[in-house]
Amino acid sequence: MFCNQCEQTAKGVACTVKGVCGKSPETDVLQDLLIYTCAGLAEVALEAERKGIKKPEIDFFLMEALFSTLTNVDFDPERIKAYIEKAVELREILKKESKVDITTPWAKFEPASFMDELIKQAEEREIEPEILKEEGEDIASLKLTRNYYTEFVEKVPQDCIVLTLGCGKFRFFDKDLGTIESIPRLLDVGQCNDAYSAIQIAIALSKAFNVEVNELPLSLILSWYEQKAVAILLTLLYLGIKNIRLGPSMPAFLSKNVANFIMENYNLKPITTPEEDIKAILG
Repeated sequence: MFCNQCEQTAKGVACTVKGVCGKSPETDVLQDLLIYTCAGLAEVALEAERKGIKKPEIDFFLMEALFSTLTNVDFDPERIKAYIEKAVELREILKKESKVDITTPWAKFEPASFMDELIKQAEEREIEPEILKEEGEDIASLKLTRNYYTEFVEKVPQDCIVLTLGCGKFRFFDKDLGTIESIPRLLDVGQCNDAYSAIQIAIALSKAFNVEVNELPLSLILSWYEQKAVAILLTLLYLGIKNIRLGPSMPAFLSKNVANFIMENYNLKPITTPEEDIKAILG
């Protein structure tokens, strides 16, 4: 077992005996195998689409199957096994229909019929990724207590407004930060699913001031726990948003190459301390 999906992963590296969420080693490797088979299906679907054959039902299945691998969504080995078998079934049907011939291992993989044999197949394909682990004691202690975001909000200058959403706000949502010309300094936009609203606010401000979003006096400090928050981060990156600070730690599942690419091209930074980050943000 080597699961590094969530921010709570053991020692900030990976859960290797049992997930802190309760996930078993068997479920972990089966989820990895499901992603493996979905990659094969996706490759065939993309090649078929180049030939003019588009299957919306396959797109929907891939979203449903991949969603089932997120933290605490589905830990039932039998259901994961059924997803694996369905992915291979859809892949082979599409191959015949589109006359696509792809020879990559994931596009040819054939799952075993019995659970114990399927788990062995999954274990054979388990790869231990690169490990990112570079933190000072001060930052590590802030991670453990989750005080960073509370302290950050408390120390933000009086002429700044805090716009917040998601469950991280419960570290400070009950604080009275006062107002600026009758506007509350702490504005609650909602939950993670309301991230679209926050994006629209940023876009509206950029249009009002006739500047790009990245030119606004706006700093994004993200807190992530599991993959839903990572999906929001990827959305922001897709929209070209830069200079984001991410914590309490960088995702352990990022390879060094991917992490370096995001940092270099989007200026993504790990959080440090509230004092240092506020000083850097305000210049």
